[in-house]
Amino acid sequence: MIEKGNIVGIQGIGRDITERKKLEQELVQTDKLASLGQLVAGIAHEINNPIAVIAQYPVDINRKFYKAVFPINLLWHTLSRKR
Repeated sequence: MIEKGNIVGIQGIGRDITERKKLEQELVQTDKLASLGQLVAGIAHEINNPIAVIAQYPVDINRKFYKAVFPINLLWHTLSRKR
C-alpha cells in the first residue's frame, strides 16, 4: 500500500501449514520404519538359512544312526529270544 509515494503497509495471505508439516513428518517416519522392517527381515532371513541347515544335521545323523543300529538291535533281540 502506497500513500503519497511512501510504502505504508503490505498485504498478503497467510495459511496455517502446521497440519501439513506434521503429516509430512509422519510420512517420513513411516518410510523409515518400513525400510528398517525390510532390513530386519533380510537379516533374519540370512541368519535363519544357516541355522536351518545346522539344525537339520542332528536329524539326519539320528536317521542314519537309527537305520544302521535298528537292524543290529533287531538281530540281537531275535537271537536272544531263540536261546
